[in-house]
Amino acid sequence: MTSLENLVIAKPFVKPHNQTMPKSFTTTHKVRLDDTDAAGVVFYARLFVFAHHAYEALLEHIHTPIRDLIKAGTLHLPIVHAEADIFAPIRLGDKLDLNFTLERIGRTSFTTRTDLFLPGQISAARVTLVHVALDPKSGSKIELPESLRNRLAPFDAANPPP
Repeated sequence: MTSLENLVIAKPFVKPHNQTMPKSFTTTHKVRLDDTDAAGVVFYARLFVFAHHAYEALLEHIHTPIRDLIKAGTLHLPIVHAEADIFAPIRLGDKLDLNFTLERIGRTSFTTRTDLFLPGQISAARVTLVHVALDPKSGSKIELPESLRNRLAPFDAANPPP
């Protein structure tokens, strides 16, 4: 093990004891060759791709496929902020659990968090993305449609289910 592998860049996610957690959505991803760099570890930018895959899978799960949102032409949800914290190296062939929750649903935007876990529930990374609702014609911010807000609500960490 190299000294870089011992480097911890940020604190991993740990569920606080006896705290109610929001409903989360989990999907998986097996790390492929095109996900890695020359050192054989996941290239950092791919973490954002993994998080977006989890987001798209959630939308499918709540019967709001992203293709339908795009096809309808009434709403764009671009990412306006993105950040990632890496806690452990992710390597070619690793099978990841991508645990998706919403950190916040606002009037015109929502913040997603995807925690990436290696086998054994080892926290490998966390990706946070902020999406804003835009009118496709004007490019102006608009309120999130109530139907989308209601479908996302069970995954909202700011308002966990009772």
